[in-house]
Amino acid sequence: FTKNIMRRDIFYPFVSAHVDAEGQKIRATYGADYRQFAASYEISDDMLKSFRAFVEKKGVKIDEDALKKDRQYLTTRLKAYIARSIWSEEGWFSAIAGVDTQLQKAMTLFPEAEKIAGLSEGKKTKKLN
Repeated sequence: FTKNIMRRDIFYPFVSAHVDAEGQKIRATYGADYRQFAASYEISDDMLKSFRAFVEKKGVKIDEDALKKDRQYLTTRLKAYIARSIWSEEGWFSAIAGVDTQLQKAMTLFPEAEKIAGLSEGKKTKKLN
């Protein structure tokens, strides 16, 4: 269900219309602070209902179980698209990080990468010419 919505690029046009209507209010509330937006902005139940109606209007059959299962991912993705529309890529990554499993996995690997590179022991590495 969610992959189908993503393949059909339904998020962007929905969010674009939302930002046209609510963008000034969001900008007035958060200014340049996309991190605060990512931490505190919530996708309302009304907005999720509107998104659902938009998805159905685009011809995608709603799978209730998938909608419930993917609710957090869907709402986070909507928030990330809003953030991208207002603050560009910095906003997107700040908002999507909580559900980006690849990013979360990569973050757990930094200590191991530092150890392998000898950075955790304070060793200096040679610069390549």
